[in-house]
Amino acid sequence: MTLIEGEATQLGIEVRYRVEAGITIQIHPNQLRELILNLYNNSKEAFRGGPGRIALTGVKSNDSIELRFADNGPGIPENQRAQVFAPYFTTKEAGTGLGLATVHRIVTDCGGTVRVEETPGGGATFVISLLVAEAQGS
Repeated sequence: MTLIEGEATQLGIEVRYRVEAGITIQIHPNQLRELILNLYNNSKEAFRGGPGRIALTGVKSNDSIELRFADNGPGIPENQRAQVFAPYFTTKEAGTGLGLATVHRIVTDCGGTVRVEETPGGGATFVISLLVAEAQGS
């Protein structure tokens, strides 16, 4: 999160995060960095240069962790939610359609799942479920 805080502050984007202590997931640090940056860039572009809020939370539940990356942008229409992880699908003029496809690939390569839902009050929430390292025998 420290990677995005500086730029976010300059753009008027409030970033909050709360992750339970002691959670260990099996993901390469570079993959986690790429995952967070792609989700951040998606939210930032949805804000269209205006201010916004992003919240990342992480909670352990039995043998998995649920990461929720939520913003208060315009959200993703329900009829497009199933398509957002497809390569080259974009609704942005300058978008490549690869950011969320990359998020999906990283999560599934780690044996997890990702879905998008509406943020209460407006916006989009990406819900990522990954196995904790202890559950994988590490």
